[in-house]
Amino acid sequence: MAVRPVPHICKQRSAELQRRVDRLKADAQSTLKAGATRTVVAGFFASESIPLKYESIGGQTYATGQVFVAGLPECATIACGDDSALIGVRVEVDSGGAVVSDPVVVGMYTDCL
Repeated sequence: MAVRPVPHICKQRSAELQRRVDRLKADAQSTLKAGATRTVVAGFFASESIPLKYESIGGQTYATGQVFVAGLPECATIACGDDSALIGVRVEVDSGGAVVSDPVVVGMYTDCL
């Protein structure tokens, strides 16, 4: 069973997704520094159109959000789907919502086998 070559548009989309993740990482590092207020955290998520929610996990509180990136039908292959992806942002905050740790930004494909 042969796998068809990856179309150019899919390579472009992959590069764009990586650039977006890299930019978000850099922006999160510069904006969501330790001590940044709840207002700054909310502003960062809003400016990136990432829905914000606060979650408590293992006694720690996190500001989290994720955005889904729709794939392209022409990118579907035998091994993977259409290259749909998500980008997630998480940062630990204190009880008042101020940042207490470095933010984490991840990008991942959601439909590959």
